Amino acid sequence: MSLFEELYEYTNQHPLTSLRARFRQNYDNAVDQVKAIQKFLVQLLAYTVEFDSNAYIYTLHQQIFTISNKISAKRVVLSNLEPFVELILSDASDREFWTQFIDLADDINYEEPKSIPDIMIPIIEENTTTTYTRSASEIPNYDATGPSITVALKIELTNNVYKSVGNFWGVYFENERWSQTTTRIWECYRDNNQCQPHIFHNNMNEAELRAWFYTFFDRYLKQFTLPHEANTSESTFIRMPNDPIARGKFYHTTQFNQLEGAKSRRKLDFFIEDADLVEESKHHWRDIRVIGEFTKAAGLKGVKFHQLTRYIREIFYAQPLRRFVHGFVVHKLHAEFWVVDRSGAYSSGEISLIESQEKLVRAISSYMFMSDQELGLDTTIFRKDDLSFITTRDDDEPADNVIEIMSEPLYRPETIVSRANLCHRTKDDMFMIKFSWGSGAERSEVDYLKLAKPVNGVVNLVWDTVLHEVETHRAGLDFSMARKFSMQNNKWCLSLGLQNETSATPVYFRKRKLTLAILSPNGQPLKSSRSLREFLSCILDAIIGHRDLYNDAKVLHGDVSEGNIILTKPDENGKSEGTLIDLDMSTSVDGKVDEKEEMKITGTVKYMAIELLKNMSENKYSIKKSCRYDLESFFYVFLVGCLRYGRPSSEPANLNGWYTDDLSTNYNTKRSDITVRFETNIIDHFSPSFDAVKDLARDLRKILFGSNLDQFISRPNSVELYDPIITAFKNVITQIDEGHITNENLDSPAVKKRIRRTNSRGGSMVKSSRTKSRGGSALRSEMTKSRGGSKRGSRLQPRNTS
Repeated sequence: MSLFEELYEYTNQHPLTSLRARFRQNYDNAVDQVKAIQKFLVQLLAYTVEFDSNAYIYTLHQQIFTISNKISAKRVVLSNLEPFVELILSDASDREFWTQFIDLADDINYEEPKSIPDIMIPIIEENTTTTYTRSASEIPNYDATGPSITVALKIELTNNVYKSVGNFWGVYFENERWSQTTTRIWECYRDNNQCQPHIFHNNMNEAELRAWFYTFFDRYLKQFTLPHEANTSESTFIRMPNDPIARGKFYHTTQFNQLEGAKSRRKLDFFIEDADLVEESKHHWRDIRVIGEFTKAAGLKGVKFHQLTRYIREIFYAQPLRRFVHGFVVHKLHAEFWVVDRSGAYSSGEISLIESQEKLVRAISSYMFMSDQELGLDTTIFRKDDLSFITTRDDDEPADNVIEIMSEPLYRPETIVSRANLCHRTKDDMFMIKFSWGSGAERSEVDYLKLAKPVNGVVNLVWDTVLHEVETHRAGLDFSMARKFSMQNNKWCLSLGLQNETSATPVYFRKRKLTLAILSPNGQPLKSSRSLREFLSCILDAIIGHRDLYNDAKVLHGDVSEGNIILTKPDENGKSEGTLIDLDMSTSVDGKVDEKEEMKITGTVKYMAIELLKNMSENKYSIKKSCRYDLESFFYVFLVGCLRYGRPSSEPANLNGWYTDDLSTNYNTKRSDITVRFETNIIDHFSPSFDAVKDLARDLRKILFGSNLDQFISRPNSVELYDPIITAFKNVITQIDEGHITNENLDSPAVKKRIRRTNSRGGSMVKSSRTKSRGGSALRSEMTKSRGGSKRGSRLQPRNTS
């Protein structure tokens, strides 16, 4: 039985019909729509006050009261209440109303995070050094509610959104192979008296808008999905023998469970799907090509844009190699067409549905005829019989090399405006296939890997290529007089694109490039360490690799974290090695790099050096990079392992204060834990498997921060920290090899028995990140026939990348 069954039964006897009807009247006629909402909330308060004996309904009552107070205090803007308004105005039953309202109340009362969890980009003044930080997967369920992900996307998109971009129509809807066809569709629509004023009107609701789209499809577009009929005499038949085939169909959803493959539950007002798919009641985000949002209220167009970005985020999650996504918003008597990519969003500007129906008709028709490339779909990974492949070719090779990869990615991006790293293993488990859009910096990860040559302890670049560039699909657009959206005090503000641009050649967006890199060796995450020695050796190998990368290749990694250190597959003697991966945030220290690039703060928040956190907490996002800060990050990787590994994953790691959404909290907590409460907050919480390395933790702390624990900043001689840190690790490993320290088995049943705090089953306390493809073990590792006819497997021979 539902926790709210008492409320549902009461509503059956006392329907909400009159309350909702009065709201419709008040809302449509009110000069101040906020007051209409508040009045309805007061009526709901009176409706729920009778249930103070039911804890759940009483909590709902309190939530309604809190929402009302937030509105009065102007802590909730009208746009954030749009889902609530639409729910009241909808034809949902009273039970459906309460079910959805309970979720909405949780959403509206959710306290918004101050920064984006997946890739936190602080909001800073233009023309200053950009700070790149991230805390991937550190804040659980940050996207579980609408408001939280909306705020995250607002921060992510700030300074990356442009309205009314010049030549938008020319680039996307004109001068294409299908442009003459869309022109004829428009002319037929116009000549059939479809431009009458009554077609679109002020009180047009979503159902009427949707009906127009479906009617338009049936009359004018459906004929392009069927075999050509030469003798058709219908007045709306305009297809000619050489016209392109319409490649899409119109759909919408009414229930959350109709869409699969999302990070969160969503319902869509409108979307276009591949016409070749079998019609079913359920759909998948991987198949969505174009997306649209409708709203009756012109004042809520802003929230519809934010909803659009939330949905486009789901598309990018399900289609991680998607180049860009087309979308549109229809609000009242206007429409606006958008393109969203890994560098931001930009639009056509608003068009009138009364005065510019031609643009609406031609744009919607164009979406139906666009090729995969024109829609921004991925053309890199091809699939056959549930298997996935990519192709490579060297300049001196006559045919493609076909490589089978695991169908399910090891890691996929969860944000829009980001590097969007996507990683697959090859089927033979020899290589990692990494796709990345980069940061738009002058040098990419591939460039740094080439500089690295192969340095032992650092991932090796085997092969690479550039697949696509943001500049390619933005070519021909004019951003100079577009209006830029930015977020200030949680409100969107408009400015001309030229404003605040002082450089000789203004830069309006990050010129990201999608690269494909084949990396070696492949491996397992640090948390899969099987023994204490393996854990220590893995970190030591990575530190030595970091040193050689810095000294020999003149490259500073810049993002040392648990996730960027892997264990190679055991050799014939069962030995694994540690490897430092992910050079996305690296910087050249050869003296040739731009000063701004050398000064930007990078890193993963949980593992960032105290001095970097201090600067960020003071809104200072510029500090000269140093190997000292990376070495401090290695120390935190070590501590995290000592606290978390070799014990049930359900036990707390005791480091939550290191990666909150508040920068000051992160700084103050970490500094206190390291300087004042190191024994009580850190050492005393080590996993029993790591008792023997507590002295190592104390030694590393002293090396990094000095005897007085007051050394936090980088110094000219910071490079001298490498040797004592490396020596400290080697000494403990030697003691393990000589039997003076027990080489604890981090996943043995004995460990679980000694801890006696879990009833979990199975052998390993820490799950490996090895990911099975959807085909499971049935996938064959046979040699794959290339398109050119020769047989090639996925075993690539590393080549000199210098």
